[in-house]
Amino acid sequence: MRPLVPMLALIFAAPLAAQNHPDLAVDGRGVTFSSDDGATTIIMRFRMQQLFTARSVVDDGDGLDEASFQVRRTRFRLGGTVFDPKLSFNLQLSFTRADQDFTDTQFANILRDAAITYRFTDNLLATVGQTKLPGNRQRVVSSADLELPERSIVNNRFTFDRDIGVQVWWADTVGGTPLHVRTAISGGEGRNPTTNDEGVAVTARVEWQPLGPFLPGSDEFEGDLAIHPTPRLSVAVSGHHNSGTMRSGGQLGPRLYAPRSFTTLEADALLKYRGLSIYGEVATRDADDPITTSPGQANRYVYVGSGRMLQVSYQVGGGFAPVARYAVVTPDAEIADQVGAARQAQWSLGLTKYFYRHRVKSSLELVHDAVEANAAAAAREMWMVRWGVEVGI
Repeated sequence: MRPLVPMLALIFAAPLAAQNHPDLAVDGRGVTFSSDDGATTIIMRFRMQQLFTARSVVDDGDGLDEASFQVRRTRFRLGGTVFDPKLSFNLQLSFTRADQDFTDTQFANILRDAAITYRFTDNLLATVGQTKLPGNRQRVVSSADLELPERSIVNNRFTFDRDIGVQVWWADTVGGTPLHVRTAISGGEGRNPTTNDEGVAVTARVEWQPLGPFLPGSDEFEGDLAIHPTPRLSVAVSGHHNSGTMRSGGQLGPRLYAPRSFTTLEADALLKYRGLSIYGEVATRDADDPITTSPGQANRYVYVGSGRMLQVSYQVGGGFAPVARYAVVTPDAEIADQVGAARQAQWSLGLTKYFYRHRVKSSLELVHDAVEANAAAAAREMWMVRWGVEVGI
């Protein structure tokens, strides 16, 4: 813990120093340090999410089955430019077990992002290192910018998540409307892999905004906090092929007993208008022979199937926004009777209070979760309450 002491001192001292130092600024981006010529800048940010969760299984006669308090996320982030405004970096660390992929990797996976980017032109850039792959919108959006405390079960089953490799992004207007194309070639094993397989992962995302651009940055967070005066729409498709991965979800999940290859396709759409935000996504994954076996052990498998999600929110004033979400995942027949693979549906009703945009907020969510029966387990129905408090810069 000792290395954290000077870091925390720097975090809390920076706003005071910024009042008298022309090369130090505190704004919505975080704390920015800059050189005299402006070629080198370092933007420092941190965030904390406190989460309370209560669960009750229907008809088990035990009342409240679980209640837990958790520091769900604590992250520290540095970004900026190095000696050249075209050369930038992004470094992000996580400090809580729930945020470190510990269950599946059995080690503290502290490093989340470590990427270097070079911008060739205003429309073209390339990134090398570890960062998010260009997948579904709810994964591309930071967990700090969600309307509810957690992402949907569709994202959890089908997301591409973070990986190590090379990405090329292009963005411009075609026929007067914005078009974004993002591509990636990566290792396919996720964050900080202990071993590498013989294959790679190939990912691409194409996004079109037919009604014109969103207000600056507002398509990168959930909810229409910017209150768009005219409708704005984004339509996107993503594809990901992971060859010979040793993890059940490619970049996430427990290790398989043998390598598998799979293809995931996703599509999402986002509409924002006068405080109303409507977001939906669909996903599907296919793999040859998704189940792997080991004598005396439970089967491990690639989740093949489909999912869909719809999320709606409205800014009612005073920083309050009610949120509703429905999500369902359905396995293909070949894995439908495996442990943990039964069809699952969730709906949520939430209320979020924004004190300072997404940087300081509180979110309360009521969740109904239903899992159908299969050969491995009986049906289960559960109610859950999640309350998250987020503070960051």
